[in-house]
Amino acid sequence: MTPEEPGKSGVEGKSIVIDDMKVDELRAELDRLGFEYPSTAKKPELIELLKESE
Repeated sequence: MTPEEPGKSGVEGKSIVIDDMKVDELRAELDRLGFEYPSTAKKPELIELLKESE
């Protein structure tokens, strides 16, 4: 087993969690990280911003 395997599965797991988050949860996480986003942003845009922040 290589060291990359556990990290890789962790990243995949985090992506799944992001995809399952509600819009309010996505906005709260972006606020916590200090990211700005338009108030009119839809869920797919918020998910993309959050994934870029990883």
